[in-house]
Amino acid sequence: MKKYILTFLMAVPSFAYGAWFGGPYIPQGMAGYCLHKPSIGGMVGFQGGFKNVTVGPGKYGFTPLKIECSLVDLRNQRMSEVFDILSQDELTMHMNVYIVLRVKNNPEAVKDLIENYGQDVMAGSENFDVDQKQGDPMWYTRNVEEPFRTIVRETAQVYSSNEMINNREKIKKDIVNRLNGVECRSSNDNTKKEVCEKTGDGLFDDKPYELVRVDVGNIQYPKTIVNAIEEKMVEELVFIAILSLFTSGCATYNYAQKSKNGVF
Repeated sequence: MKKYILTFLMAVPSFAYGAWFGGPYIPQGMAGYCLHKPSIGGMVGFQGGFKNVTVGPGKYGFTPLKIECSLVDLRNQRMSEVFDILSQDELTMHMNVYIVLRVKNNPEAVKDLIENYGQDVMAGSENFDVDQKQGDPMWYTRNVEEPFRTIVRETAQVYSSNEMINNREKIKKDIVNRLNGVECRSSNDNTKKEVCEKTGDGLFDDKPYELVRVDVGNIQYPKTIVNAIEEKMVEELVFIAILSLFTSGCATYNYAQKSKNGVF
C-alpha cells in the first residue's frame, strides 16, 4: 500500500512538471531524437528509453516525463574537401571539391542516423542557436568522407593537367555517377549517344542521408608552375614597357630633327 501511495505522490509533481514545461524546444530545420526519463525524483518501476522523433519548429507536447532530445540538422550540409592529385602528365594539381548532403526528413531516417551512423549529440534547448557553426557532422566524417575522397581522386587522376582544368563539368558528372553507382558509356549505334545505367550500389543507397549536389571548385597548377608563369608575365610586361619607351623616344627624336631642319 505504501508503495502505491509513494508512486501517486511522486506522479503528481511529475504530471505538473510535464504539463508546465513539456519537452525541449526543437528549432526549425532540426529534428529531435527524444528519450523519456522519470521526472522529479523518478517514478517507481519506470524504465526510460526512446520516445520518438519530433520535427521542429515546436516544443515537445504535454508529458508527465522528463524528455531529453538530441538534435539532428535536417538542412543542407556543405562539406569542403581539398586535394592534391597527380595528373596523367605527372603534375600535382590542387583541387577543391564540395559535396552537399542532407539527412532525410523522416523519423525513421533520423532514428537510424542517431543509432547507427554516429550522429553528433546536440542537446535541445531554448538557447540553441540554429545558425551556429558545428563543423562537419560526425556521420559524414565516419561514413562518407573517405569513400568520397577516393572516388574524387580516382575520377580526376585519369586526366592530364590541361584536361583537368578544361573539363570540370565532366569531372563533376563522373563523380556524381560514381557516388550513385551509375556507369555511362557511348552507345554502339551511329549516334554515339551516352547511355547510363545503375550497375552497383551507390554510396547513399539505403542510407538516412542523401546527396544534394557536388561542386568542383578551383583547379590549379602546382605553385612552381604558377610562379614561373607569373615571372614570365612580369618579364614580358617589362619588355613591353621598355620597348614602348624606346619607340616613344625615337619618335620624339625624329620629330625634333625634322623641326630643326625646317621640315615642319
